[in-house]
Amino acid sequence: MSKIRQLEVSAYHEAGHCVAACLVRKRFRLVTVIPKKEYLGKFVPDKLARMDIASAEVKSCKAWIFIGLTGLVAENKFASPNKINKLPSSHPDLHTITDIADRLCWSSEEREAYLNFMWVRTRNIMEKYWKAVQAVAQHLVNRKTLHYKETQQIIKKALGYNIIPQIHFL
Repeated sequence: MSKIRQLEVSAYHEAGHCVAACLVRKRFRLVTVIPKKEYLGKFVPDKLARMDIASAEVKSCKAWIFIGLTGLVAENKFASPNKINKLPSSHPDLHTITDIADRLCWSSEEREAYLNFMWVRTRNIMEKYWKAVQAVAQHLVNRKTLHYKETQQIIKKALGYNIIPQIHFL
């Protein structure tokens, strides 16, 4: 894969996380597609959000699973737009997502079913907000790093809204 294509795929992945975080009102400090040895891009939750990730509150767990899955959904949609993708079996984000899902589920079978359900739900939600993902990804390709407030402005402009819609997971 060329470096430009790799940058674009990474930008879409990280843009998915950003758009989802804004939709569920979870703040982040920054997102970057400047590669390091350990990663190609990075979504960095703010301090309160990091504490929220550790929470066992059901609503927070579901929101963070959604945020985690959106990176994978956006990456897959961008890289393979005509292919229906299933939840990947291996990806670094899946470790975090699985750990969070373990707080909600009583068995590995239930966790697998729940994550597959959330994968489909996340794909459907991202389809509706795809213009926002595209806009954030394009800004990431051009600027390499974005912060929460600027990302909110990009999303509002892309969607033509004064406020970003809010998604609730009950």
